[in-house]
Amino acid sequence: MSDETVLQSWQKLHDCILAALIAHGSDRDVKDFESWFAQETKTAPAPAILHASVGLDGLKVGYRGADDVVDRLIRAMMNVSRDD
Repeated sequence: MSDETVLQSWQKLHDCILAALIAHGSDRDVKDFESWFAQETKTAPAPAILHASVGLDGLKVGYRGADDVVDRLIRAMMNVSRDD
């Protein structure tokens, strides 16, 4: 898989999650996601995001692919929200 394809998969993940956070999350959620995204290593393809939503219990993501990326994202977003 080419570097460009890997980066495109990460851009798709970014755009899908960001759209959900902008629509239903807080400004802090957006900032925290952008911070996580900037720090995440992008050497392997990102999982394909099937759907993303934000509710009272936080960010929910449906995806196809490796669990580790989404696990790190959800964990990071949960840890940040507990700091309030």
